[in-house]
Amino acid sequence: MPYLAPYRQSGFSLIEIMIVIAIIAVLVAAALPSYQKYTKRAHYLEVIHAAAPLKLAVTECYTIENSLRPCQSGHYSIPRAAGPFTNTLIQSTRVLSGGVIHIIPNATFGIQSTEDYLLTPSESPLGLQWRASGGGVTAGYTH
Repeated sequence: MPYLAPYRQSGFSLIEIMIVIAIIAVLVAAALPSYQKYTKRAHYLEVIHAAAPLKLAVTECYTIENSLRPCQSGHYSIPRAAGPFTNTLIQSTRVLSGGVIHIIPNATFGIQSTEDYLLTPSESPLGLQWRASGGGVTAGYTH
């Protein structure tokens, strides 16, 4: 009679599967907040890009007037305050007195309307220097 080896089962035990599931859960729990912040920063780029034409208009106003005081929405080819916009992250854009650009986002993609974006120009020998502030900067979406 030939020798028959005992039957051996192959596969994973329940404990091994539970350990793998626990490791995956820890990795997901650690990565999810980073992913959410990354996607918010990516969406917030729309707010930052909305400031580009306004920065150009304020720079042009400053070049013409040699002062930031008259640079505001509706003057010196600076667009009037605009908004609300549809199908976009931007709720409103405007240039305040002194060339300060203020952009308010719509509350969407996890971004709140309180996470606004302010760009404040200051005069320097090299032209205008811009300082970013507001709720979006505080939240870490930019600069």
